[in-house]
Amino acid sequence: MLARDKRTLFASVLLPTLLMPLFFVASSFVFGFGLVCFCLGWFSYAIEGSEAAGVRDLLALALGQADTNTGIRLEEIQSEADPGDLEALPPPSASTFETLGVHAIVRAISAAEAQAVDAAGGDEGPGTEEVPRPRVTLYFLADSDASSTAVGALEDLLERALLIRQDALLSDAGFPIERSQMGSIVERTDVATASERTGSSIGRWAPLFLMLFLVIGGSVVAADTLAGEKERGTLETLLGSAASRRDIIGAKLTAIFSLGLVITVIQLANLALYAGLRIIDVPADFSVKLGPGVAVALLVLFLPLALLSAAALLWASGRSSTYKAFQIALFPLMLALIAPATAALLPGLELRSAVAAAPIAGVAVAVREVLVGRIDLPFLALAWLSTALAAALLVRTALIDLSDERLLTGGRDRAAHLGGIDLLSRHVLRYYAVGWAVIFLVSAGLSFGLRGQVLFNIVGVFFVGSLLLLKAYRLPVRRTLALRPVCGSVWAGVLLGAPSMFFVAAAVSQLSARFFPLPQEALERLGQGLLPADMGLFELLFFVAVLPGLVA
Repeated sequence: MLARDKRTLFASVLLPTLLMPLFFVASSFVFGFGLVCFCLGWFSYAIEGSEAAGVRDLLALALGQADTNTGIRLEEIQSEADPGDLEALPPPSASTFETLGVHAIVRAISAAEAQAVDAAGGDEGPGTEEVPRPRVTLYFLADSDASSTAVGALEDLLERALLIRQDALLSDAGFPIERSQMGSIVERTDVATASERTGSSIGRWAPLFLMLFLVIGGSVVAADTLAGEKERGTLETLLGSAASRRDIIGAKLTAIFSLGLVITVIQLANLALYAGLRIIDVPADFSVKLGPGVAVALLVLFLPLALLSAAALLWASGRSSTYKAFQIALFPLMLALIAPATAALLPGLELRSAVAAAPIAGVAVAVREVLVGRIDLPFLALAWLSTALAAALLVRTALIDLSDERLLTGGRDRAAHLGGIDLLSRHVLRYYAVGWAVIFLVSAGLSFGLRGQVLFNIVGVFFVGSLLLLKAYRLPVRRTLALRPVCGSVWAGVLLGAPSMFFVAAAVSQLSARFFPLPQEALERLGQGLLPADMGLFELLFFVAVLPGLVA
């Protein structure tokens, strides 16, 4: 049935096969050419200030060099401001750029003017300097790509011109080596092989693409296995057969996992065909050594990813009552599965670190290490085991969670029909989380003081919220709140435990101060900030000890 389903074939076979060449073309482009900004049209700028002529000379000096090729066309727009009048040159705003019709503004002022601006507290520079010197400030709009590109080109040209002038000064002083000859003294040599560079480039993206294909392809089958069958009403017939519910769930999980294996094998075959056999046109040094050992290692690393994604998709489908509900839950589930796979994209993150113990993320980094050629067996095994353990736990959770009555009723079992304390026990965590979120947001935006904060938290949120839950779920007040007499042994425990806990807290405080010492002044300021100055001991005991015990 899976082989005959057109949507499954498209999502799991045809789509990955078509997208993989695009992935390799993009990887080879980034590998061979880097990130290139293609700029169309002219970028304009304006030069203002008393030293505008000097800046024009610098730009002309840089543009006059034969090796200057920025790939960007710049054009100066004359500003109407008086170059010698500082008051006519206020800090430009977005409207200034629109009025002048420019993408960047270059402001050049003399050393005396820079010193005057610093003394007046202006924003022309980083601060007062001991030795006054002329200052050039480049203004741009960060929210405009054209403005950012223009100011970047101007900055490169000005830096090049300054280097040229420095070379001229060194030459006049008798320095024997020109800047153009420095390359013969200092060279950069990449000792990594072509396969290592290519493996690093592909290994950063391969786990991300695989997880994306696993979720997209598996979601087509998972949506029809449980959520779709509940909506069509065909699941009751299957549950009425001799097969147990665990067998049914296991069979559906096997179907999704089998599809994940097909997707994984297809991706490895694409990697071998497109990169190893060089079917598509890639740079000459774009090479991947995908031998039998590397292919087997990648397949073993990908297996827990396929199982984890299959269990997550089946669990989401079983908890969804309709096909539409599964589609709504699919997006956050996709983010949760794909986000850890981006760990391989993070610079400087090595497998020999704590990331090896993180599910999915450890495997993603391990795949990059294998393609590069660094085989670290202990950490490869740790990365595989962490993801495999997470997959096994999720499989067990899905088998247990989807084997009860909610599988047949689409999430509405006996407790959902009858309500009461059993239904509240399922929803209590979300209410608890909402209560703490309200406390956090209100306390962050308003300042009640200790008295008002305790009253709002204890009485307003927990006590009033509990009364609302009692009414909404029609719970017996006496039984739910455990309003019954306390036996004598409890009072004895309180009389003995309260003083004991006081001494234990004091000992823990002294022990923590030994390892994490804090200045006495900081502790005193903390106490003064938490407790109002006019709050007495009995009032403090009431708000901190008595009221929470009575209400919460």
